[in-house]
Amino acid sequence: NTRNRANYIGFVLSEVSEMLKTVANGDFELETLAGRMEHVSKKFRGATFDYVVATMTRAQKANLIDDAFDTAWTAIGLMHMQGDAQKSWEEGAASNYSKFENGMCQLDETGKVIKAPSFFEPNFEPFVR
Repeated sequence: NTRNRANYIGFVLSEVSEMLKTVANGDFELETLAGRMEHVSKKFRGATFDYVVATMTRAQKANLIDDAFDTAWTAIGLMHMQGDAQKSWEEGAASNYSKFENGMCQLDETGKVIKAPSFFEPNFEPFVR
């Protein structure tokens, strides 16, 4: 539905914002862009831009699929450049699934998954080249 699609756009922007913060090393331009992206991410997650998502044409939805695919493809490539992408993926997936309790996840008011008591942070350190 529209709300879920808008949330996911917000989640992707939030993750890109986190990546920019990781590489910024005090660079003002990168930190500013990361902050702006997080601001827009929160607006998507807070329903401000639901009207934009609700009025997307079929062609725009197809383009969004292409954009999401390219984002995932390049993110996996970036993981590969840092180390063992397969093992990193498995570690990240195990961590994300640890947010679930009895096969179900709980969501907060923005649609983001609430971490279950069994949640564990992923440890990617062993997979860095």
